[in-house]
Amino acid sequence: MTKRKDVLLSATNAIDQILSMLNVIEKHKKEMLSDMIFKITEVDGKSSPPYLSKKVYKIRLAENEKNAGLVQDHVFTRKGLIQKLLKNPTRSKYILKNAISCTVTKEEHNKLSAIKNADGWKRYKKAGIKVYSKQSKSWII
Repeated sequence: MTKRKDVLLSATNAIDQILSMLNVIEKHKKEMLSDMIFKITEVDGKSSPPYLSKKVYKIRLAENEKNAGLVQDHVFTRKGLIQKLLKNPTRSKYILKNAISCTVTKEEHNKLSAIKNADGWKRYKKAGIKVYSKQSKSWII
């Protein structure tokens, strides 16, 4: 089984290579960058995500997640991350620190997708979605 750090290193290296490619149209670069960002944000998977919405947290406590319809949401949108990477390829390692996901319900994901004028945790605040950090063991929003 591939280790977490190997996946992260591989995807990060791939992103650096994609950003330095010559004679590759931007559309193709965006598609490849999107795939690699997905690899980074899904490395922990639904079973051990770093962030959970309050609804998902309650579902997990009730151990009833099988039928919950959980979704991995990109806290900072892939589109936004890709734009930043293409604009500032030498800052990829810094930009990729925002390649994080939060497990939410389908209903919450729809709310988040409807918000177009905010990114990151600001989008969650606007949607009224509370978020739990497993790392800090606290509510961050």
